[in-house]
Amino acid sequence: MNMQAVCFVWDGGAMIPLERFRRLASQQFRPGHEYALVPHQERSDREQGLYFACIKTTWENLRESDQKRFPSAEHLRKWCLFKEGFASEHTMVCDSDEKAKETAALARFLDGFAIIKISGPIVYVWTALSQSKVMMGHDTFHDSVNKVLERCAHMLGISVNELTENAKSQMQRRA
Repeated sequence: MNMQAVCFVWDGGAMIPLERFRRLASQQFRPGHEYALVPHQERSDREQGLYFACIKTTWENLRESDQKRFPSAEHLRKWCLFKEGFASEHTMVCDSDEKAKETAALARFLDGFAIIKISGPIVYVWTALSQSKVMMGHDTFHDSVNKVLERCAHMLGISVNELTENAKSQMQRRA
C-alpha cells in the first residue's frame, strides 16, 4: 500500500489524527501496531522564493561564455543540481548506433533539460531531481539548495552571502 501523509495533534498522551485525516488514518494504520512518526518540516514560501531569486540573479550575471550554455535560469538550476549529484542516471543499450541517436532524440524531446551522452549504441541520460515539496524532503532540499548556491556563487566569483543579498535587493526592486 502506498502510504499517504496524515496530520496528527499530540494531546500529551497520544497522537490524534486531525478530523479530515481520520478516515485515511483508519485505512492505513491498525490498532495495536507500532508506527514510527517523523516530524515534518515545512519549507517556507519565502525561503523557496529567495532560492529561486538567487538562481535568477546568478543567471542574469553570468559571464558571456556561460550565458550561451544556459538559455534560461531553469537550465542553470538543473545543471547545478546535476553537477552537485542531485540527479538520476538512466542508461539505455540500443541495437545500433542509429537507434542510440533516435533514443537520444526522444530523451531530449521528453526532457529538454536532460544531459545526454551517446557512446556507440549506449545512451546515458541524466535528469535533475525534482525539488518540489512532494518529491524532495526538507533535509535533502536544504542540502541541494546549499550546494547549488555555492556553485552559483563560485560561478560569479562571490560568496553565497553576497549572492543572497544581491537576490534580496533584486526581489525588493521587483516588488
